[in-house]
Amino acid sequence: MATQSAALSDEQLSATRLEIDDPLAMPRLSVEKPCADLEPQIVGEYHLGKDQPRLWCCHCQGHRHHNGFVITNSGGANYLIGSKCGPDHYGLSFKFAEREHKAKVKRKGVLDRLKGICETAEALKDTVHEILHSEGLKLIDQKRGELIRASDSAFSALAVSVRTESLLYEMVQVRDLERERRRDEQLPPNESGPPIYREERMPIGRVAGTAILRETDDSRAKLLTFRRALERAQVLGKGLTDDHPIKVLMNAVRAVEEAYDAAQASIIEAESAPAFFGPENLGRLERWSATNRYYRLTREGADLIVTNQHSKRYVITPLPPIKLPRLPSMKGNA
Repeated sequence: MATQSAALSDEQLSATRLEIDDPLAMPRLSVEKPCADLEPQIVGEYHLGKDQPRLWCCHCQGHRHHNGFVITNSGGANYLIGSKCGPDHYGLSFKFAEREHKAKVKRKGVLDRLKGICETAEALKDTVHEILHSEGLKLIDQKRGELIRASDSAFSALAVSVRTESLLYEMVQVRDLERERRRDEQLPPNESGPPIYREERMPIGRVAGTAILRETDDSRAKLLTFRRALERAQVLGKGLTDDHPIKVLMNAVRAVEEAYDAAQASIIEAESAPAFFGPENLGRLERWSATNRYYRLTREGADLIVTNQHSKRYVITPLPPIKLPRLPSMKGNA
């Protein structure tokens, strides 16, 4: 590897290895102690395993370390120096060199991730298009529409519980032993009254098959958000990035990576939509709506029966199994 310039373009930086696997293979490697008055520049860093021999340190003039830097200066030679010996040998000037090196490492990492995203963008967008037009998502959309038409109130209440990740509750009667005790204290000895009951909300778990109950942040929305983030990253990656600060590049990369994870999760959620019609979930919905004045949800075999406040009865049949493509692995995802 040639001596690195202090100012690298993004194209040069992308092609540069800042993590050096074999520091002893560096060209123009000197074992002499470099002049501390010549400003050091870090070419790269290395981290060897403890099972490997210790390397020569130009400062210590001995084989003392496993972790360190390849440095150079205006003389053109390369030197190996331990990570703790750099500041001892050069003082403040090494701190400046280390800070510059860390900035390069950070920018190169973001550039590598952006490059990986751009390399896989078209394949990812093709898969997004396939999922958006899949029969599976159409079936979920249709079933969601059936639920809304049957009872918009029931759908809205369940959608809120999914959005807020809240439990469903049922109203149950429980003995009010304290009230019974206080009442019996006022009765003649050896007498007691009938049981006293009170209603109490009891948790019965969360809704299953949540994809059916998502309107604004369903799989379609997540996939479209991911595609937009991909397209913005592609525009950024196709041009010269040198004039863009690291924050702009990082935000674009993170937007894609986060949208990728959210889209993948939404695909899995969509495939689990048929669980809404599972016997356990239908039983949960029946118990949850048992005391509601505006709608009742009951099960009839594998079907969900929705009766609204006008006593109109809707039969909603279950979803078939749903299988959707997975997004390809994203090289830029880190």
